Amino acid sequence: MSRKVVAGMLVMLATVLQVVVQGAVPHATIDGLGQAPGRYCLACLCSAASGCDLKKGCLQDEPNAICGPFYMSRPFWLDANITALPQFREHDFVRCATDEKCAAAAVVSYMTKFSRDCDGDGRVTCKDHGLMHYLGYTGCTSPWQRQQAEESTFFGTFMRCLEEMDRLLVAGVMTQMQHGCQS
Repeated sequence: MSRKVVAGMLVMLATVLQVVVQGAVPHATIDGLGQAPGRYCLACLCSAASGCDLKKGCLQDEPNAICGPFYMSRPFWLDANITALPQFREHDFVRCATDEKCAAAAVVSYMTKFSRDCDGDGRVTCKDHGLMHYLGYTGCTSPWQRQQAEESTFFGTFMRCLEEMDRLLVAGVMTQMQHGCQS
């Protein structure tokens, strides 16, 4: 992943995360962990789903539509309960999924509500968020489904993105790119 791509993702996320962080998550958590994905994790979820294509529409028609830069489904959107937040009250599924701020807020809301240790290592990490985004809350703990997910293009792209983000953070590149961003 080039510095330009990473910088582009961070610029988009600086705007999105300002909205997400300011808005409270609209519900309690299921597992009580309440672990929201960090901004780099969110960027990699977006990157793995669609290449973070902010103009991405829907891949299929309803009721099986997968829409927007995070490839959100209607059940995911409903579970996120994002319309409980005043700024997204008027957003239907397609409008939210294709709106970068609403879509990112929905992902954060869903991940916070349903955060769980999918891989059984005793912690909720970004890898768990990636598994949950790909497999859903119930599917992410199944060893067979997890193995299938870990062999997918989505998960390979997701993990390479995380590795690149880590490499850039260690090298100090991310700090330089963030200068001037509200984070």
